[in-house]
Amino acid sequence: MTAVIRINKWFNCRIEAGTTVENAILIPLFTVISISLIALSFFIHDTIIIKSAAWESAIDVSSVTKKDISGDDIIYRQNVLNDKLKGETLFIRNPSVNIFADGGRVDVSTNSVFKMNFSFWNDKTINTVTSAKRVFPAMELRKIKAIKNTFKTIFN
Repeated sequence: MTAVIRINKWFNCRIEAGTTVENAILIPLFTVISISLIALSFFIHDTIIIKSAAWESAIDVSSVTKKDISGDDIIYRQNVLNDKLKGETLFIRNPSVNIFADGGRVDVSTNSVFKMNFSFWNDKTINTVTSAKRVFPAMELRKIKAIKNTFKTIFN
């Protein structure tokens, strides 16, 4: 009671009971909404990082000029991608990466758990599968050169 009297002496105003009840409902509601939006932005951030890292890894493996990629090379690239996911994501736990290169195609799949203790998105699994066509720049350049030479002989 003395605290209310002191506040009234300082500010010369009276607070209605309805305002206190409204604030008791609205402030927690806005707090939950703002924390949910922050958690959602972290979830979207980590999802984008995972997808872009998987694409980058698929393009990296697809541009290897050797016809057959060795198992050691794939394991090295898996470890690089795994370290990248651990280093750049904020709330990802235990990411697992699998790279499969078969002839003219590369498949990269990731599986990770989004773990944020105070959000609704706790323990959500993020799975991505990306594919890229293998390109061999030297072969493509030879084909382009052969086509150019063919046109030169035809039109000259």
